Amino acid sequence: MPKKRKKKPVKKKAGFFAKLFDLFTALMILLIAAGTGYYFIFYDGKDAVEKEIVMSERELSVREIPEEPVIHEFDPSADEEEMRRLHDYDPIREQSEEYLSMITGGGRTDNKHSSAHAPGKSFERSIDKWANEYEGYIVRLGADPDRVKAADNSHLMCAIWRNSAKDNGMNFKPGYMQTEAILNNIVPIQRNEVKNGDLIVLQNGMIGMVVRFKSINDHSLIYASGTENKVVIIGYDRLLHYWLKPDNFKGYYRLKKHLIIK
Repeated sequence: MPKKRKKKPVKKKAGFFAKLFDLFTALMILLIAAGTGYYFIFYDGKDAVEKEIVMSERELSVREIPEEPVIHEFDPSADEEEMRRLHDYDPIREQSEEYLSMITGGGRTDNKHSSAHAPGKSFERSIDKWANEYEGYIVRLGADPDRVKAADNSHLMCAIWRNSAKDNGMNFKPGYMQTEAILNNIVPIQRNEVKNGDLIVLQNGMIGMVVRFKSINDHSLIYASGTENKVVIIGYDRLLHYWLKPDNFKGYYRLKKHLIIK
């Protein structure tokens, strides 16, 4: 008798709930993938843009901060900028005695200037000699005109005094003084006492030396000009425009007598 064939087992089809679960799982996977992609495409890019904007704003804010102005301290050895304009001025030759008395009022001492004296005519001639020697030297801070062809204002004054004293068998005792020390070792004199080697002092502490003296209304001044960057000698007409203006002028002064000795 022929053998009976065994029937293959019939697979049971998944139930309704199983199919629903599979569908839900697939949807969740799709949603997660879509969300991840959306985040990387939009939010991450947005954050990068925002960071770039913030950085740019910071850079701009730094660039827009104004630099603090550089404050230059006043140097009494440098001259005033107003002197630039003096080359083109027409000289004022007619000055009343009243005006001249007013601009030199700072030099009046009511005979309280016993600590000052003029060394003599030969010394005055030496003042002009050394002023002529140093005229035109360049201006350099701390430079001694006896060592290099350059000078600042205080070295210039002291070199003229020192060498003029030496020419006449005398000694300029300090040898060198800074501007502040010079101002502390001079005394005011009357305008009718002014000679070569005396100083004109301004209200701001600037100093210049009287040279080529002929009269109180005819003399020159030597000083280290920061504006012209050289040692200059200016005449009386130019002095009237700045140095002898009442608002600027303090007075005529002379070294104390014990500083130039035999």
